[in-house]
Parts: sequence; structure tokens; C-alpha cells
Amino acid sequence: MRAFLQRCVLGLLLLAAAFAPARAAVTLAQEAAAVRDYVAADPASTAQERALRLSELDAIVADAAFEDAQKIEKLRIFVPLDERCALACDAYNGEAKGLDPVRVAAWIAAAAQTGYPYAEYLMGCFYENGYGVKASPETAFEFYRRAAAQDDVDGAYALANCYEEGYGVPKNPAEALRWYRAAAAQGGPEHQTFYGLFLMTGALGTPDAPQAFRWFSKAAGAGNATGQYLMALCLECGIGVEADPIEAERWRKKADEQQDADAARMMGELLAEGAGVPQNLAQAVGWYRKSAGWGDAQAQAYLGFCYRLGEGVDPDEAEAFRWFSQAAKQGLALGQYALALCYLGGDGVKNDPAEAILWLKKAGEKGSVDAAQLLA
Repeated sequence: MRAFLQRCVLGLLLLAAAFAPARAAVTLAQEAAAVRDYVAADPASTAQERALRLSELDAIVADAAFEDAQKIEKLRIFVPLDERCALACDAYNGEAKGLDPVRVAAWIAAAAQTGYPYAEYLMGCFYENGYGVKASPETAFEFYRRAAAQDDVDGAYALANCYEEGYGVPKNPAEALRWYRAAAAQGGPEHQTFYGLFLMTGALGTPDAPQAFRWFSKAAGAGNATGQYLMALCLECGIGVEADPIEAERWRKKADEQQDADAARMMGELLAEGAGVPQNLAQAVGWYRKSAGWGDAQAQAYLGFCYRLGEGVDPDEAEAFRWFSQAAKQGLALGQYALALCYLGGDGVKNDPAEAILWLKKAGEKGSVDAAQLLA
């Protein structure tokens, strides 16, 4: 999102319009203000280029040969809505620095008023997280619903999550599953894998292993490492398909070639919990080890706890300390907190209260409530 130079009054008017249950027509003044904000904030252009584009914008607005509706269309060609949303998304995700969230929200509210689905999805994100607007679960849900109704994949996924978690709407597992399926049908392999997991585990209804395998196959065929690992698991265990160890190994090797640490960690979590598959702590440790070796801090911390508690592996405090150290050095609060406990208790390392306090402070700064309570 970008830092904007537009008037605060206009920004507040646009935000107020976003609360309306029905979409209001965008005025020329609103459209011009949104475009002006985008041009003024665009980090990819020089000051001279921005000045030139602003003068071109003013010429479009002042051209007496066209009606306001025609000028609005010209402005949407001048700076397309997808470009505006892309910049806003960068700001929201912290990739574009120095931008005023209130200005960004006003700018995207104008695009959402036109019914542009991605802008509606972004407004849902803004209201869910209080970015540039006052957080409102109900308003976030409404924007997600509008986006999903226009086949926006992100909107469908977010809407499903609202129904699953009861965010801005009463919990409704059936509706959640319906919209997760819509996201899977419209979207890429990540959504297909996620929907397949719901079907395999029965987390939102009756398990359906054959359909889960079907969706994993789609994701695997598209090159998604998680889908390939899950397909291999199904083939190995005969989940939703006849067991075929040779084919399972083939897909597992294809996934390993990608060295996807997130996918490997997720497999460990699945086996540790026994979600839709037989629980197997020893295999879970193997997946955590693979993910940890590829640099995943969360998996390193999980592996540390496995050694600390003797789950799926023989207890080994020195190994636990080693893996907690790696996770902590990557900045993971859970790893930092666990490492501090090792120093406090002399577990796998010499007792060192000063070092323990140092890591507790680091974990507390990262949001660890447990660390903050120990320091209090």
C-alpha cells in the first residue's frame, strides 16, 4: 500500500461508503482521487514520471468533450483496477513501505464500490485485521461474500474460513465445506490440497477418502509438493485408493526434489495428530527431521520437543537443546522460549540463568505470553 497525498475528508467519505449494504456508483471525484493516490504513491516511478502522469490525469478529468462516466472509464484504463489492488496488497503485506493504511483503504474502497471482486476481497482483509479501518468481523464477512459470489478464489477461501471459525457469521460447517470446494474448483493446487485434507479428515463433515485422493491427485499433477506427499501417503496406506507402495515412493521422490520444508512439516503434523491417517509418532519425527534439515524453524522446534519428551524417538536432552537452538536463532518465539527453559533447568546444557533471561526477553519481544509471564 502506498503513502498518499489526498485529502482526509475524501478518504473518510470513501470508507463510509464501504459500509453501505448496496454498492453506490463511484463519482468522478472519487475515481480521480483514487487514481491520484496511486500515481503519487507508485514506488516504481520517478518524481518526474509521477508529475507527468498527474498532469495527464488532470487533463482527463478536465476534458469537456466527455461525460463523467466516460472519464471514469478512461481513468480505469489509465490505471487499471488490478494494478491498484496489486499495490494495495503489497502495502497490506508489508512489502511496500511508508504508505498510509487509511489512504490505502480509501483508495481500495473506491475500487470495491465498482464491484471489482479482488478489491472486495482486499477490503475484507482490511476489515478483518483493522488495516486502515476499524476492524469489523461482520463487514469483513460481507466483503468476502461479495467477492466469492463473483468467483474470486481468495474471497471464496476467506468466506469458507469465516463459516468454519464463526467469524462475522454463525459457524456453519456445511457452508464452509461448500466454499472450500468452490475455492478448490476455481483455484490452484494449494486450495485443492486444503480441500482434500478436509475430506480426508472429516473435519467439516463425513470423511470421503476417495474424493480426498482425487483432489490430492489434481494438486500433485500440478507439481504441488504437499499434494504429492499426500498422494504418496494415500497410496502407501490405501486411503481412498488401492495401496501401491511403488507408486507411493515415486510420488514421494518427486516431492522431495522440491525440498518444500512447509510441506514436509505439515506431513509430520498430520501423522503426529493422526488426522485422517493412523497416528505414527516415529514417522512424524522423520518428517520433522526432513523439514528441519531444509531450514524450517517450526519443524526444528517440534523436533526439539520430540527429543525432550521422548515422543517418537528416545529422549535426548542434548539433541533437544541443539534443535531448539537452531529454531531460536532463526527468530522463532517458540524455539527461543524452549531454549530459555533449557538454560534455566540445565537440560542438555549447563545451567545459565543469564542466558535464559536473554532468550526469554527475545521470545517475549516476539509475542510469547509464556516468556513474558516468566519474566514478570
